[in-house]
Amino acid sequence: NMRKEMQSVITDENLSVNSFKKYLDNDKYVSSSIVRLLQFISKTLPKDFHVTNLELNSAGEDHLDTSIELSYSSINLNIIGYYEKNLETSKKKVEKLRKALEDTGKFKNIFIGRGKKVKQSQSQFSINLVY
Repeated sequence: NMRKEMQSVITDENLSVNSFKKYLDNDKYVSSSIVRLLQFISKTLPKDFHVTNLELNSAGEDHLDTSIELSYSSINLNIIGYYEKNLETSKKKVEKLRKALEDTGKFKNIFIGRGKKVKQSQSQFSINLVY
């Protein structure tokens, strides 16, 4: 009877270890994906687009969720920034940026806000990317 109890404890411990290993593997995958994404964005955003805020969130980031498969982990990147141009000119620039991002095929979703004039010659945009 004690042998069965010990076997049960060992089985439970193995499940915990395997679950934690899966979590660590997913964390490594997501971390390297985040680094690649940030490197890509830093090269892709035009030099005249000034980033004022950048937030990054990934699925399962804050808790031990081993039900999320590696290939389904999404990374959400929210960027707020501006062009030092009027709204009309800035909209043309941001549309070029949208096309360049879409053409890469890297993103599940790309949302760019309509933009707003924040100063005489500054136009702010919010960009949301799902990677």
